[in-house]
Amino acid sequence: IWHDPWFQSASLVSRLGYRAIYDSGLSWNASLAEVIADSAWNWPANVSQLRDISLACEGIPIAQCDAIDWQAKGRTFSFKSAWEAIRARHSEAPWAKSVWFPGAIPRHSFCMWLTFHKEHNTLDNLLRIGIVQSNRCPFNCGSDESMNHLFFECPFTKAVWREVLKLNNCPFPSVCSWESTASWALGRTKGKQFHCWMRRLGLAAAIYHCWRERNNMVFRQMVASPRQVLDRITFDVGRKASTCRHILDSPSNRVITENWKIEESIFSRSSWAIG
Repeated sequence: IWHDPWFQSASLVSRLGYRAIYDSGLSWNASLAEVIADSAWNWPANVSQLRDISLACEGIPIAQCDAIDWQAKGRTFSFKSAWEAIRARHSEAPWAKSVWFPGAIPRHSFCMWLTFHKEHNTLDNLLRIGIVQSNRCPFNCGSDESMNHLFFECPFTKAVWREVLKLNNCPFPSVCSWESTASWALGRTKGKQFHCWMRRLGLAAAIYHCWRERNNMVFRQMVASPRQVLDRITFDVGRKASTCRHILDSPSNRVITENWKIEESIFSRSSWAIG
């Protein structure tokens, strides 16, 4: 009541001085609730300095007791609405729909999200801050590990990515750095068609399983072959795709399902796209 500039954009202590606090009998940190009784203003009557304040406040109506309420476009409270109300908003990243899409595998999408943000703790980053002594690629190819090398310049991960592209009936690019792969994703995975959805699913699975295999090599000294990693990818992607229904039965979609060994039950005579 005394220190906040609630009354005509000024604090009461700056207007009345500290003597008014003493004379009022109210505490130093009193709140406005202490001068309200039965939904009416109730200022101390024995303080002459407060009379003008009391008269001015009579024009401020007091309806009912304060209550905490949540209003967000007419909806009731939810954690989502609270987050949407307080979060900082930024423009959507151009790759957002390549990472977050209906039917995505959550752990794969999260790993790909980290990759687009370049937030993986690759050995070149760990070497830079002194955590490791070497950034040699754990797949023993003789090169240094970096984002571009791991996704997918390394012979090991490149072999995996080559087969994933082949399964999705895509040509293999001449450059396989992460920068070029990200550009490919922006241009070739957007859309609601089944083949675009499968490309997104395949890329996310390749990133996830190559990163997971890299960690197995670094922390567990477990060695797998590119073929074994590819088998894990085909299992995850095939299982997810097999849950689809009403996919357009077209020659190009047939080729993709045959490559991934997906059941024909996903097809329908009518066209229906996955978002």
